Amino acid sequence: AYLITSNSPMHEMVIRSLSQRIPHGNIHLIKSKDVTRELRGESRAPMRGDYDNIPFRDGFIDMMVTIGLPRNQILEASLIEVGRVLDEDGKLGVITPSILLQEMEDPLTIGDFVEKYEHEVIEHGEHLDKDHLMALMKNNFKKIEEKELVHLTLFLASEPGKLIKN
Repeated sequence: AYLITSNSPMHEMVIRSLSQRIPHGNIHLIKSKDVTRELRGESRAPMRGDYDNIPFRDGFIDMMVTIGLPRNQILEASLIEVGRVLDEDGKLGVITPSILLQEMEDPLTIGDFVEKYEHEVIEHGEHLDKDHLMALMKNNFKKIEEKELVHLTLFLASEPGKLIKN
């Protein structure tokens, strides 16, 4: 499943890449109510949902991919919700601009420049303490990997066995 939470054109590239890498798999698109953009390459009607309200039954998804993180206020509930819809071997891939995981130190670094003009999130993005994020992810997943990809950070979480139930 691929969760779309903004009107960024980057989503079309990600959907196309996922389709090429998983040619025989089902890619379920989930659009938040805030997304109004029609995406080229949408092969089926996307479902409406959000980080904390994913429209699938328990254990239905083997991988969830999203660009960006939910607001701090719903981060923990969102990780629990993702864990709910993932099967026991499921994985969560979160790609987020690295600048949102730290306070901006030098506004003229190449990463910050690219971030500002390619992703347009510096002015509107919400900074998140990376240690807090990792602690919440470790509460909900047994394995967490973090990889730096130029100016993006990829978090790959797997084995959603440590779920905190409400």
